[in-house]
Amino acid sequence: MKQSIRKSTLESLCARISRGPTPAGVSVAAISASLALGLLIMTLEVTARRDDAARHRRRVAKLLKAARTASETMLDLADEDAAAFDAYLESRRLARRTRRERTKRERALASSLRRATRTPLKVARTAALGLGLCAEAAELVYRGVSADLDAALLTLGASARIALGSARANIARLDREGAYYLKAIAEAEQIERRMLDFSDRAHAEASSTGQRRGSEIPAPGRGVGLNQIRTEPTPGRRPAL
Repeated sequence: MKQSIRKSTLESLCARISRGPTPAGVSVAAISASLALGLLIMTLEVTARRDDAARHRRRVAKLLKAARTASETMLDLADEDAAAFDAYLESRRLARRTRRERTKRERALASSLRRATRTPLKVARTAALGLGLCAEAAELVYRGVSADLDAALLTLGASARIALGSARANIARLDREGAYYLKAIAEAEQIERRMLDFSDRAHAEASSTGQRRGSEIPAPGRGVGLNQIRTEPTPGRRPAL
């Protein structure tokens, strides 16, 4: 991870928020997920340096590569989400005096809303991928850094839920007759299933690994109950855009 990129992303986000009421939840979720993936990277790097990890070095290297890529992707998505909202605002400001102008504005609004839905879905999908990496890493990482893996798992789960909730709020505003509406709903449901599956796998693996090692460290996320938290938007809740 590059600190300069993260700093630039945070500064860009703060600048956008200061200009007006920018919905920044997805950007914050993406940055948080990037930091969580950084924790995962650290646990794997610590593990890789240990002599007793020699037989797992290839698996650890593969996980490290995937985690680094996902972390950088999250930083890009933080900026992408803010840009998507800016595009939506620009489309709302388009003139609508004539029929032609109104048609142009409606098309621009529909296009920008689809974009503003795709981005949080990407964040949720990448966070779910991170949960999958945590699930695989749970049986490998040195128990001295298992609390950091726990923190990574919890943060990625929260980021996924935030992004998925925002995506569903925007999906509710899409044209229900449009082709993308059903596609977006199906994708959100698929992401949620993967998120819960990966989380359960990570919890189970950490628990069994702790028992094999005789560790008293709890399995990651056990105190939160990720699979008990719903991601559907609350009735009457203000849309994400």
